[in-house]
Amino acid sequence: MDNAQNAGTTNTTPDSLVQVVATAENTTWVMPADNAEFTLNADATIPEIVFEFRTEATGPYQWSWAISWDAKKSGLRERARGTTVLRAYSDTGAFSSTEKRWTVNFGEGKVLGGKLVVSVKIGELIIKRNIKIKGQNPVVTDLHAFIDTLENSSGLKKLLAHESFNKQFINLDGEPIVSFDQGYGMAQMTNPAPDYTTTWSWKENVKAGSDLYQTKREQAIRHLSQHGTYTDEMVEREAIALWNGGYYYKWDDTTSSWVRKYNHLCDSNTGNIGWNMNNPTNAGQTEEQLHNRDQPTYASGSSGQSAEHAWVYSGLCYADKVYGE
Repeated sequence: MDNAQNAGTTNTTPDSLVQVVATAENTTWVMPADNAEFTLNADATIPEIVFEFRTEATGPYQWSWAISWDAKKSGLRERARGTTVLRAYSDTGAFSSTEKRWTVNFGEGKVLGGKLVVSVKIGELIIKRNIKIKGQNPVVTDLHAFIDTLENSSGLKKLLAHESFNKQFINLDGEPIVSFDQGYGMAQMTNPAPDYTTTWSWKENVKAGSDLYQTKREQAIRHLSQHGTYTDEMVEREAIALWNGGYYYKWDDTTSSWVRKYNHLCDSNTGNIGWNMNNPTNAGQTEEQLHNRDQPTYASGSSGQSAEHAWVYSGLCYADKVYGE
């Protein structure tokens, strides 16, 4: 029997009745197997995971659980993660029970994954069991059906397909997607950092993304309401641009209409990088020339930008990419 500590003995009560005390010989786990792996259901629910032990000792028994996951950079590709821990997630719980079985339940609404350690104290004896919980991605039709239940969700499907290819998890290891700038899951939630459930439940991740998207829609409407008329498609495009940063449209007094904001050239090899062609450093150069000049500095993020490498992160380019332009 693994992980037994402080094995007990039998003793006698004042009434001369023998009380059976848990020992390494009479107490053992029945299920699950140590280091077994389980997978969250595709509908973002916890599968039935039962912990059961056998003992001759009577209860109550003191149960406790601890689950943890170290978030490491993955990107979107199916390959090994980085080794640096960007953020450590954990949760714990404890309860007393006369039952020798416990079906995993982390609490209302909690969908968690990672390394789970369950301990039971039986008298003076402690037994432990370790398992791993992985995630799986939803079928895209189910994802879209879920998005359709959310308010003002027009554009959200395009956005998620662009952000993460509709993936919450890397299939290689069954863990959530984590970008270099700590964007988590399908909606790449960054600030504020999502809680444990939002990193592991694709539904909660999409809900959080939808909430953020609604604030961008409201911002877009306020912006476009300043002048003239606008369409639903313009609101959607503006909200998607704002998701990444910066407005898409500006008001042109000459034509009395909304127009694309900048004289901006986008790097078609990226999702949100471009150049302001009004900047003399960039003027007169082609996309290929600018890409070759600046691409080596992209990996450094904002610190890679300089007077010589005058590229920018662009919500405008982001929106064009989302729309396949």
